[in-house]
Amino acid sequence: MALRFKLQLVVVADDDQQVSVDELVVLDKECDRAEQLGLSLQEAKALLLAVQRQVLNSQISAFLASRVSCPTCGRPRGVKDHKTIVFRTAFGKLELASPRLRSCPCQRGGRASTSPLVELLPEHTAPELLYVESKWSSLISYGLTVRALQDFLPVGTTVNASTVRRDTLQVARRLDAELGPEPIFPLAGCPDACSSLPAAPPPITVGLDGGYLRSWDNKNTHFVAIVGESVPTDGPAKRFGFVLGHDPKTRTTPGRGARQSRPAARAGAGVSLGW
Repeated sequence: MALRFKLQLVVVADDDQQVSVDELVVLDKECDRAEQLGLSLQEAKALLLAVQRQVLNSQISAFLASRVSCPTCGRPRGVKDHKTIVFRTAFGKLELASPRLRSCPCQRGGRASTSPLVELLPEHTAPELLYVESKWSSLISYGLTVRALQDFLPVGTTVNASTVRRDTLQVARRLDAELGPEPIFPLAGCPDACSSLPAAPPPITVGLDGGYLRSWDNKNTHFVAIVGESVPTDGPAKRFGFVLGHDPKTRTTPGRGARQSRPAARAGAGVSLGW
């Protein structure tokens, strides 16, 4: 027996009056097998995209309607032209109509026209999507971040590793700028305290590298390894390594690569190796 579900989005004004009723998705669901129960991933992503499109369009329409009048004299401003803005969100990439409004005669000496939607969305990427991309790409690779986003969110197939890398770098630069300039040593305002501070250690040069190592016996198995070397100005150098997962039954043969079992690689237990 099949059941039909019709999902509607009702927009309500401040006075509890219905502004609009839109039908989002119609689902015909069987209920004879376990995999038919509830929403599938594809149905959930389609529903999220439909809700995002309707909610966002309603919000943009209300925002633009409030910007038609001149903020100084209240006179309606004419529309010079229309353009389209592509706005990337965590629940889909949407195209938004962006009208360009003529400047009011009372605003002299300024720009001839203005685009309220461009001023609202200067980056064309939702902050929530930037947060998810930056958080996941700090834990896994850019490519795996793209695969995770596409598996669970309706972000579309246009998201790639280069896009995630660019967005993450943009967030990192903004956060670094918010920290302000680096403090200058000796610290300003406490010259007397500088003499009591311990001497700074000598500088250390650290080199890092990493990659995917393939198993010598099972060519289809590989794991992540990060290795490095610290070289102080005096004293012996120290080398270190980090592998994602460890199996005590495996061994390392010089010159032949490393053996790593597939269950251990999936476990994700970090093991640091120093020598």
